[in-house]
Amino acid sequence: MALTYAFHKARRIIGDFEKADQREAIQLCAQIQQAETLLRKSAAKNLDHCIDACQGLCCRNVHLNDIIGVADWVYLLMVAGEMAPAMEKAVAQSDPIFPRDCIFLEDGIGPCVFPMHARPEVCLTTFCSRTAALVAVIRQVKREFAKLRWYLLLSNPRKLTRRLYEKWYDLHPLGAFTIL
Repeated sequence: MALTYAFHKARRIIGDFEKADQREAIQLCAQIQQAETLLRKSAAKNLDHCIDACQGLCCRNVHLNDIIGVADWVYLLMVAGEMAPAMEKAVAQSDPIFPRDCIFLEDGIGPCVFPMHARPEVCLTTFCSRTAALVAVIRQVKREFAKLRWYLLLSNPRKLTRRLYEKWYDLHPLGAFTIL
């Protein structure tokens, strides 16, 4: 249920974006993708190990509600919006209580159905063989996702403040220069 809720909440957030909000969110998502590209280059050996040796072991028996949150969905929908119908279909199959293999594994065994340029934060930054060289790059990806989360958290109060100001200004045509 939480996965479905987070998915639909992300869709509502994106649908409520004004042009300036959308531009800023797109910019934040682009920064995540830049950090993600650097991580993929830096972790090529680790990723090959995940695919060849582990065969997606970390994608087995997971609680997706703990892995994919609203910010992840906003990111995924903004950078891979063409996959929205497939995402929604997979989310509808999720089980909020019992862990199971990731619903985003193709044919239930992999590879991941998300494109390489768009993956949730935990899926990007989790490696069974972490090296010192990757720590800084992983931290950068996490930092970029944190910026998106903060933006989403703080954008609602900004919208509310803007709407209140506009209402007040409509009621008082002289704006701040009204003499009491």
